[in-house]
Amino acid sequence: MTAYTQRSLFDTISPDRQTWWNLATDAIYRLIDIGAEFNADTVRTRGVPEPPHPNMWGPVFAWFARRHLIVRVNTVHSIREDRKGSMLSTWIGAGNG
Repeated sequence: MTAYTQRSLFDTISPDRQTWWNLATDAIYRLIDIGAEFNADTVRTRGVPEPPHPNMWGPVFAWFARRHLIVRVNTVHSIREDRKGSMLSTWIGAGNG
């Protein structure tokens, strides 16, 4: 019989990534609590630095969405020059939408 151990996302994240994840999730929980609409740009303005890898933004929002804590309310063009106008989802806490 083979034992199966479920691994979490955190088992594969380096400490720098884990620190960023904690900062991002704390900021998103605060935005949910105040009922504000938010996106990655908003989270940055709350003091969350750039992640160690730019592809970490999607998974952090997906984590909240899969748990039905946030819902997408809009899609806008990013105001950041380095994003070159790419699309950016706007979210709100699931109880606030």
